[in-house]
Amino acid sequence: MNRVIRCCFCLLLTLTARSVSFAETEPQTVSLWDGKAAETPPTFLFHTQEDTVVHPDNSLAFYSAMVKHKVPGELHFFQKGKHGVGLAAGIAGTEKWPELCRLWMAEHEFIAGR
Repeated sequence: MNRVIRCCFCLLLTLTARSVSFAETEPQTVSLWDGKAAETPPTFLFHTQEDTVVHPDNSLAFYSAMVKHKVPGELHFFQKGKHGVGLAAGIAGTEKWPELCRLWMAEHEFIAGR
């Protein structure tokens, strides 16, 4: 079976943006999930506690929405690693995420082998 895999970094469910109007003092939250549930592919997520750029609540919210809409997925949290950790080579614990992702992709037949 041939499958097209659309790779993207979807670690955010919501994005917070300031209004152009200076009269607005609170950030507006724009949901990236609205109306897109049926279009969301199976998703593998990982996040770290040391990420100070994207709050871990975003991954939790995304995963919760996936569960609610019956989108297959997996979520892993690791203690170590700053935002943009990449493959996390040499970061104890976190360096396991690429293998976990490989196993998940094989289980869903995105790649061959287990």
